[in-house]
Amino acid sequence: MENKVKFTVTDLAPNVWQIHEEGAGQLVDCYLIVGETRAALVDSLMSRGDRRLYDIVRERTSLPVVVLHTHGHGDHVGAELREFIDAGCEVCVSEKDFPLMGSFGAKYPTEIFTKLRDGDRFDLGGRTLEVIELAGHTPGSVAFLDRENRQLFSGDTIGSGSIWMQLDHSTDLTTFLDGMKRLESTVAGIDNLMVYPGHRNQSPVQLTERYITDMRELAEMLVSGEMVGDPMQLAEGGARFPTALVARYGMVGALVYEPSKLK
Repeated sequence: MENKVKFTVTDLAPNVWQIHEEGAGQLVDCYLIVGETRAALVDSLMSRGDRRLYDIVRERTSLPVVVLHTHGHGDHVGAELREFIDAGCEVCVSEKDFPLMGSFGAKYPTEIFTKLRDGDRFDLGGRTLEVIELAGHTPGSVAFLDRENRQLFSGDTIGSGSIWMQLDHSTDLTTFLDGMKRLESTVAGIDNLMVYPGHRNQSPVQLTERYITDMRELAEMLVSGEMVGDPMQLAEGGARFPTALVARYGMVGALVYEPSKLK
């Protein structure tokens, strides 16, 4: 039977590729960043595709690969991770998201993971990825900043269309706002920053540092009560959230949150 899950690869910048998974109800992205001495794969997709993710990576580099996860949801830590584990690659995720590992079906023992911490740096040779903790969508969500090349790989905590903060394990908005303030301060002065999220197709335009400021301002208005979202109308992915509200502002397409979890 033909595998209906397709992987496509797009060149984003020198030695940076977006690998897109389409099919099985999913549209999800991961990113390969290649330095001089090793490579990093940010997230590892969900399903087994029409070709192996590991092979796609190896077509572009023979260097050692570290797999860095933005969070623990199964559409970003899925079946394709197995080949990297079997090849002896270091696999990293925040310990705060360990309880979420194995969601959506792919299950791995947490003892195989290296624990990501805020401020960790991954030297790839000629470029460095800095870990920025951004709790919100999940307690252990992080982003990876390549300061010199003006690139931020943000997973689902910002950038992926409708930002889901209404999940049971999502943090309150005040915690999310604290992270957004730190992120905005961290990227201050980085002109032409490119934000690459976990579901890039859900953002109609290329996201920049302006998106980060808009998200921080939106979170501030919601926490202070200056703005209140509208009732969530859609049932996405078969899940219903009867009390969730949706707020929109600037470049932020939608921030979905529970009004009982502002602080």
